[in-house]
Amino acid sequence: MPFSYAIHKRIRLVIFTATERITFDDVHEFRKQLTNDPDFRPDYDLLNDLRGVTAFDISAEEATIIAQKSVFSATSRRVTVATRPSVFGMNRLIQIHRQTAKRQETIGVFYTLDQALVFLGLPSLPK
Repeated sequence: MPFSYAIHKRIRLVIFTATERITFDDVHEFRKQLTNDPDFRPDYDLLNDLRGVTAFDISAEEATIIAQKSVFSATSRRVTVATRPSVFGMNRLIQIHRQTAKRQETIGVFYTLDQALVFLGLPSLPK
């Protein structure tokens, strides 16, 4: 699979890192693995690092389905970093779907890691 994740319990952060091509099934597999991980808590923040993704192979309909449900709580902050315009755009679509559903969530999509870290209030990535 083209993704991995790390849970940083001390700072209550999940970092999802993906490369190459991401599919709808990959998103569901990540959610399944995460919810089965004993270290995961829904109120942790999430950093989606998609800088290495070359294709976000998800249709607009699948983006809607992804946006309808989250494994994270409404209080968690979720941010995505995507450098390719197509990957950035699909993630903005998911963000817009969630906002349109009147969810009171803190979600951001950015082109740079620095912007994402500021959004999360972090000085740098954890080691």
